[in-house]
Amino acid sequence: MAKAKATKPKPSEPGNIYLIFGEDGYLVDQGLRRVLGRIRSEVGPDLEVDSVDCKEAGIAGMVAEMATPSLFSPSKATVLRNFKLEGRSKVADELGEFLSGGAPAGQFVILLPDKVDKRLKVVKAIARQGEMIEFGRLSDDGLRDWVVERFTEEGKSAGRDVAEALIDLKGDALRVLDSEIAKAVTYVGESPRVSPKDIEVLVGRSRTEQAFELITSVLSQNVGEALEILKDLLDTNQSPISMIYRLSSAARGLVIMKLFCAEESVKWSPNSSFPQFRGAVLPKYTEWVEARGIDRGDALLRANPYFTYSRFKEGAGLELESLIDLMDRLLEANAQLVSTSVNATVVLERVIVGVGH
Repeated sequence: MAKAKATKPKPSEPGNIYLIFGEDGYLVDQGLRRVLGRIRSEVGPDLEVDSVDCKEAGIAGMVAEMATPSLFSPSKATVLRNFKLEGRSKVADELGEFLSGGAPAGQFVILLPDKVDKRLKVVKAIARQGEMIEFGRLSDDGLRDWVVERFTEEGKSAGRDVAEALIDLKGDALRVLDSEIAKAVTYVGESPRVSPKDIEVLVGRSRTEQAFELITSVLSQNVGEALEILKDLLDTNQSPISMIYRLSSAARGLVIMKLFCAEESVKWSPNSSFPQFRGAVLPKYTEWVEARGIDRGDALLRANPYFTYSRFKEGAGLELESLIDLMDRLLEANAQLVSTSVNATVVLERVIVGVGH
């Protein structure tokens, strides 16, 4: 779940003013929905909601909309968008004057500014009189927590392994993830729980799984298969930079595993069963990773241990030197994409064809 900083209204002061802002527009919109839901629970379902584009309406229109009560409902929420609360802003000055005594009775004002200077007097006044909610950018862990909480809000139980599977398949765009969560909730029907298998069946093959397949094909000199997988990845509209990052992360994880096997002289066979791996190899690998301060994600340790087992099987037949060579080539490709206008597909194809030659 996104961590939002909130300043609660004092009981003796009007609390009908809300300021919601942050780096991710989707989280701001989600915050708006929750605030409107909370208001409706207090005043009833007949709340009238008016949205005002401040750039189109101008300052006079904005103030008039805030001051005008509803003709059809005893309660009204005015949502103000497309403006900035920053220095030398006439909007900030007008809002400060209008809201100095709090929103009129039965009126709720919800501000969704594009930018906020928290040093402004009007912002400080809103924090005192109403509620200020700020959303920061979600970390990787925060994104997983957000997915789990969204399932909870929809009445379904889902673990972090489900969140990891969904993020792996669809990326980190919140609107896309929310849409897929809605589909998963419908898909499982009356079942109280969503599993990683549900996500796999519903959404498709994991992009991370494809990344490992691509690495295996490249290092096995199976160029045709590697190019086919690359095409599939590009067809998912994944950005080339994002793809290079995913491939680099996968290769780095395999390098860490190879170093573990070499250092610990682990007798690991890709023919070993999953229970054998989980009982004899995984505990040692986890301890080895933690003792060296390696991030669990970098070491490909996931909530679902079968993911790690699959990576060990894939990495067993790969050469450490080839993996390092691939990482170097991906680093060069990333620099080329950032600094030149060379076609991204061509750059990635050169990486695939060039490894091992």
